[in-house]
Amino acid sequence: MQPFELTKCITLSGESVKCVSFLFDDIDLSKVLVYIGSSKGTLTAYHINKAATASTNKRNDYDAEELCSEVIQRKRPIRQIQAVGGSVQGVVVLCDGKVSLHHLRSLGSLQYFDRHRQATLFCVNKTSGDLRYLCVAENRKITLYSYSKKYAIIREIMIDEVAVSLEWLKQSLVVGFRREYRLIDVHSEAPTLVPVPLDETMQPLIKLLPEREMLVCTRSHDNHLAMPLNFNADPCPRPPLVWNSPPLQIAYCFPYVVALTTQRRIEIHNYVNLKCTHSIQTLNLPQGVGIVDCATLAEGLTPHDFKLVLVASPTSIMQVKPKPFPAQVEELLIEEKVEEAYTLVQKTAIGSDQESMIKSFHIKAGILCFKQLEFESAFQRYWSNAGLDPREFVALFPDFDVHVDQDLEPYTPKHLKLEDIVSNSLANVQKVDNESVIVLLIRERKSKETDNEPMRKLRAATECLLLLLMAVRADLWPASRVVVAVFRWPTVPSLCLCL
Repeated sequence: MQPFELTKCITLSGESVKCVSFLFDDIDLSKVLVYIGSSKGTLTAYHINKAATASTNKRNDYDAEELCSEVIQRKRPIRQIQAVGGSVQGVVVLCDGKVSLHHLRSLGSLQYFDRHRQATLFCVNKTSGDLRYLCVAENRKITLYSYSKKYAIIREIMIDEVAVSLEWLKQSLVVGFRREYRLIDVHSEAPTLVPVPLDETMQPLIKLLPEREMLVCTRSHDNHLAMPLNFNADPCPRPPLVWNSPPLQIAYCFPYVVALTTQRRIEIHNYVNLKCTHSIQTLNLPQGVGIVDCATLAEGLTPHDFKLVLVASPTSIMQVKPKPFPAQVEELLIEEKVEEAYTLVQKTAIGSDQESMIKSFHIKAGILCFKQLEFESAFQRYWSNAGLDPREFVALFPDFDVHVDQDLEPYTPKHLKLEDIVSNSLANVQKVDNESVIVLLIRERKSKETDNEPMRKLRAATECLLLLLMAVRADLWPASRVVVAVFRWPTVPSLCLCL
């Protein structure tokens, strides 16, 4: 399955892109604010259409509009930017070892952090509701700030080596060093070793996830791994993700983990499918420089809210755009990956689309199993949960008729059409009956056909049909009607089933 594609949002010229961040505009709700840091110290703000980022939008009409720009420091690359909403409403910038805060819309300077001259990275506490906490790493020190009209120092935490990766998680810092990860309490400053080994060949990397879990990257033998931990740094039951090459940055687009790797490729993992440990898709991005997702993990947000991931190259900003979930499910079914499709439906079907998505899955999964001659799965596992009129199932058997009251008009299936299920042309079959349908299915599966194989399969299919008809709930049948199925067999005049 290929659930994602790259679509261009913003095309740039002049200074090359070094980093990107975005924020959903809380004034113009139809827009997304995108911030770009350049190789020569310029910070630029753009508007793009929020509607264009939706998976159902095929026009890709982002209509990028440059709003303003600000030179942070001439001819010095901007290393990191973070657009911060909540109470801050500003853009934090790291350029040439210096940290500054800029207005969200005009990009004018709001605050310079004078004490920092050699800062290497910073992070916002994404788990705080108002996003007012910030920490800055410089040499062997981490400085904590809290925002109230401007950032003020809370405390400084001394560390014994330089931090390479950093996240602020509730009341703790998760810090990646060259050889280990530590969890540091921001009040007591007590460190706790995170039980994930590191060696100097692996760049430490931490990613907080909306499932209230985090990924920490490591290496085992020749495998590059991302270990899932809960917010207490305890291992999760999910097996680790396996990367083809080490990730440089990681983003999240429900239910997928999306990473930009050292080979300048985008690797995508299905995070909610516990059986899926390797990437399910790889996109080439030869000059990729950064990838970013939503900037907050505040209470009230669910994993379903993480739908937008942007990736930067030196000359453009692109969206890693997912296909609509129903299309992804259908693609998995075409590939005969029924269990993966079922897991995706379970995790993604919410709200008003939930009932229709689940029904569609059961119908299509049943069709796939029917074509594979797996009749028990088709009838008992899937179609019995599809909420269909049982005459739909009977119509798959040409020898069987269905009569309702005195109405002798044949029933026209709405969901299960024999000509769609048996792709070989029925027109080439001299006599369309139950046995000929089974023979066509056997041939489509390229199964070895013996003399008694069609009748044995037909008997199994008929038994499953009868079991379903007898077990089906009364509310699935047309209101106030008694349905009588008359089954005409070559050797039996008729068999009546009254429900």
